[in-house]
Amino acid sequence: MIRLYRSLVATEVLLWIAVAWTGASAGHSGEAMALHLRLALLGTLFAAVVHTLPFFFLMGSFYWLKACVQQAEGDPAWLVRHKRWVASPALPSLLGAALATVALALSGGLLSEGRASAGTHAAVALAALLVHVYAAACVPPQMRRITALLGEVRACLPPADELIARSRSPAARAADPTFGRPLRSLLTLAPQPMLLWLYLRYGTDGLGAPAWPFLLASLALVLWALRYRHRAAEAALGAPPR
Repeated sequence: MIRLYRSLVATEVLLWIAVAWTGASAGHSGEAMALHLRLALLGTLFAAVVHTLPFFFLMGSFYWLKACVQQAEGDPAWLVRHKRWVASPALPSLLGAALATVALALSGGLLSEGRASAGTHAAVALAALLVHVYAAACVPPQMRRITALLGEVRACLPPADELIARSRSPAARAADPTFGRPLRSLLTLAPQPMLLWLYLRYGTDGLGAPAWPFLLASLALVLWALRYRHRAAEAALGAPPR
């Protein structure tokens, strides 16, 4: 996972360099500017995917540990050790990478409208690139530490058949926090359509789009997640199907 994340960040940095190169050499050429906008849109979407992956890993591993503590009578100190990543620079760097991407798109939109200078857009682009590189430096150590913790936990777990027997009981399934994992994953993805709309509205020239389709997509993800949570809880408690 760490190697994958670093490879994706390296690809992202190369993509942003290509975006900067096309923007600097575009001048007044409409075709060159269109290429710059297309690459910028691709870079924005790619950055959103890249910096969402660590959240999936960090949050998913936490709820796996929580299930181990509840169902396998594990050590609650595992959760405390896992939560240390929240106080590390990893969390603000990931949030900063997302905000820097949005700020970069907004500055590009303001530049196309004549409300910002090219120097301002270039400064925001450089700052965004530095924030992304900083995130790539801060996140992998936390992922490595948590991976080591997961290996330590696996060595302390009871035999697999005993865990399966415990997990099949209705009470254990009802209390299983992993039911909430798809909920949290979908809620993490829910803002992404609105971020895309912000880029199309303020970060491009002539590619504006109405907000309602993107808002409906975000709401659909939220409702899908909540519906899954409700059905999973019913199944765990043995409720009759409707």
